[in-house]
Amino acid sequence: MSRRKSLLLLTLIIIVGVGLRTYQLTARSLWFDEAFSWRLIQFSWPEMIARDAQDVHPPLYYIFLKGWAIVFGTSLLALRLFSVLAGAGSIALSYLFVSTIWPSSSQKVVASHARAAALTTALFMAVSGWQIAFAWEARMYTLGVFFTLLSSWLLLVASRQKKQRLGWWLLYGLAAAAMVHTHYYALFSLAAQGIFACGLLIAHTRGRIGEMFQSLYAWYALCGAALTGLLFAPWLPTFLRQNSQVQNQYWIPPLNRWSIPDTLYRMVLPSPNSPSHDGFGIAVTLLPLALAAGALAWLILSHRLDSPKKNIKAQDSTLDASVLVALMAVMPFILSLLLSLRGQSLYQDRYFVLAHPFILIAIVITFFRIRSLIIRRACIALFSLLLLGGYVRYMVQLDIPGHPGAQIAVRYAYTHRAAQEHVYATSSFIYFAAAHYAQEEFQNSAIPRLYTPSGELSHFSGRPILTPQDIIGPELFTDPGTESFWLIETTGFGAGELKVPDTFKRADRISYPELYGYQGDVIANRYTRR
Repeated sequence: MSRRKSLLLLTLIIIVGVGLRTYQLTARSLWFDEAFSWRLIQFSWPEMIARDAQDVHPPLYYIFLKGWAIVFGTSLLALRLFSVLAGAGSIALSYLFVSTIWPSSSQKVVASHARAAALTTALFMAVSGWQIAFAWEARMYTLGVFFTLLSSWLLLVASRQKKQRLGWWLLYGLAAAAMVHTHYYALFSLAAQGIFACGLLIAHTRGRIGEMFQSLYAWYALCGAALTGLLFAPWLPTFLRQNSQVQNQYWIPPLNRWSIPDTLYRMVLPSPNSPSHDGFGIAVTLLPLALAAGALAWLILSHRLDSPKKNIKAQDSTLDASVLVALMAVMPFILSLLLSLRGQSLYQDRYFVLAHPFILIAIVITFFRIRSLIIRRACIALFSLLLLGGYVRYMVQLDIPGHPGAQIAVRYAYTHRAAQEHVYATSSFIYFAAAHYAQEEFQNSAIPRLYTPSGELSHFSGRPILTPQDIIGPELFTDPGTESFWLIETTGFGAGELKVPDTFKRADRISYPELYGYQGDVIANRYTRR
């Protein structure tokens, strides 16, 4: 396959990936995490960084999103399109990374084989329901995937230079710093990259300390690592405070024996429901785990790639890339498990989206080590259909038109309220989404306020982005001037409908379900004084 043809096919794959990621992009209601992103970028640059420091995430995504919003606005479409763009970039970078696994060679068959493998990876990324599910949210996950792939590619290129160049290592250091400033799970990926670089140094020098000190590879790699460390150092005290905050109080449930199998199942067949753990369902749930484990094992045990022609063998120089892929896929799971067993659980499905591309890459490499062209193509076709079918099934299960949630509930309240009637939310998990819709769709209407008797919120329920002007307390019901009002409520996130004092009676009520069970229903209630 020629370079020109492969680039044309890559462009088509990216177009397909963007199309899948933009389908019904604004039909789904904004939910709490996305509304947090929107609200945080409303503040000035210094205040945004200061408020983010009170949360649990690093700041780079919000910096990029705020810059994007200055140009394109803060509509739901604009907010989510930034993630779509990062997703498109991730598809391209997955191609670039895999095409680099096999070093440049004069053997055209090997080069063509590498491009075919790279295109297959890009295709898997494009149609993966797991990747799509995070590329349509106004959150940092696809940007994290982008920088994880970029830094891994730069690391591979830098480590393979016959004549070591400092520039490649400095570029890697910048990309790695961007990665860990996007999501803290990237620290696990950074650890994998560090283990890879150290292992390669030991292999190059055969473990001889003297040679290590004389190696340009060692000194340049150290410069790249130092750059990453220097760029992260100013944020380190904030990271430590945030980690302490998480250890003291957070919402992630404890690990169980199905945590990893369920995650790998959702990576192949995403679903809003929990995978089955009974009867035949157990085998189905465990199948992706077996596939991933088999691919990763074969990746290392059979690192020589036989090219399509039996008399031509690829250079025995792909073991380094195979080890890097395996580390990037496995280390986030290992480190997350170890830390979760020692303290507050940090294991959450969506955080492993950073490791997911490397699991797909391992599967692709396994397929391309199959000598039979017919069997190889059959495996690729079947897995592509499995991923695409998983996406279609996911969309059917979500039933987006049947779950309009906050978007329609807020619209109903604002289109039916009288001029003097105010709108309030009874949970922070719905308040910020309601505020977004009120501001974006009803610019001339009063922004809702959050009813909270105590005025206190936990750090993971919106406290960092709340202002005193947002809150109303018991005076909502005791003010004699209050004749009627609307309440936006949710049954999700452990909340329920508020018990309103008997001095008011319900005059109107509508309820719309959100997409996921934990998000519950969003309810608009109108109350009038008796």
